Amino acid sequence: MKKFAVVVFLLLSSSAFAEDIYRLRATIGEHVFSDIFTYDGCIMPREVKGSITVPGVFTAPLEDGKCSYNWNGEHVSFKIKARENNEEYYVHYSLTITNNSLGGVMRKDGEIIGTIQGELIFRGNE
Repeated sequence: MKKFAVVVFLLLSSSAFAEDIYRLRATIGEHVFSDIFTYDGCIMPREVKGSITVPGVFTAPLEDGKCSYNWNGEHVSFKIKARENNEEYYVHYSLTITNNSLGGVMRKDGEIIGTIQGELIFRGNE
């Protein structure tokens, strides 16, 4: 938890406060991880900017992001290059953001590998 708080503090102190910051609860099999999602929002023409941080392991920018809106919330998809255990691989995220929370799935090689739930811990530009 201490590592998580330090990472959030560093993100807040180094940003222009344009992005929202979410605490993610990523569940892969029986393992649960606490990650950080910084999100600059949906930028025209529907690009997604931000990053995923796995505290103490890596921070990866969002790549190939897409977003859309409907009555159900904001739908966001992107991929990151994960770097852990001397390995690099892409993880694809599909998320739905509603108010102060989000939910979704992670895929690797087209297969769902886990689920994500998140809560907003900092709203940018307020």
